[in-house]
Amino acid sequence: MNLDLDNKVVIVSGGASGIGAAVVSVLASEGAIPFILDSILPPAELLARTGAPAQIVDFADSAACAAAVQRVASRFGRIDALVNGARRETEAEEVEPAFASVTRNLAYYHLMTQHCLPHLRRTRGAIVSIASQASLEFDESASYVAAKAGIVGLTREWATLLARDGIRVNAVIPAGAPAAPFPRTDPGTRRTAPTQPPQTDAGEVASVTAFLLSERAGPTTGQWLCIDGSYQPPVHSLV
Repeated sequence: MNLDLDNKVVIVSGGASGIGAAVVSVLASEGAIPFILDSILPPAELLARTGAPAQIVDFADSAACAAAVQRVASRFGRIDALVNGARRETEAEEVEPAFASVTRNLAYYHLMTQHCLPHLRRTRGAIVSIASQASLEFDESASYVAAKAGIVGLTREWATLLARDGIRVNAVIPAGAPAAPFPRTDPGTRRTAPTQPPQTDAGEVASVTAFLLSERAGPTTGQWLCIDGSYQPPVHSLV
């Protein structure tokens, strides 16, 4: 791709592993300057290959988030975009009430967004949040689903509020494959057969994320982009 992201400074929260690390790799290949903020240390291979600076930060600490964002702005003189991908490292429901887990996960995204906003207003930048197919189905824990649903809801809200500042806000929704195939009914034969939805490739999610950060995405804002290979989640009965 050629997304004209040369020298764009992009904070990638949760960029030390998984989809976040893939985003860092794609941004670096596009000539951007990804800055990794995470609660864990990125692998040396990722840092060497991408040249990305990195800092460990406690996303639950507002002052720590503010200081980290300011450090990025002071070093490069600007912040052009934010990728919200901070996540919990343990199953929070095992050690805290479900409601606390929901608010903690949403707070990670909220704090990073709020602290980046003054800089993004100056550059008329962009935000992309990493959500999950779990926000649209019921296969995960209740608190995880609620947190991811909150993220996609905030995307529309932020997009509306920040449009006047020229800041675009979108979310990507990767799909993950369950451990075993689930049954699906063929409408033509009415026969039920197991099907396996595709596992979303981190590189594919990263490429779409980079596109949404670029000017090539134009007026695209307030959108939830499902990167799922047409996967339709199974329908669950609540009774």
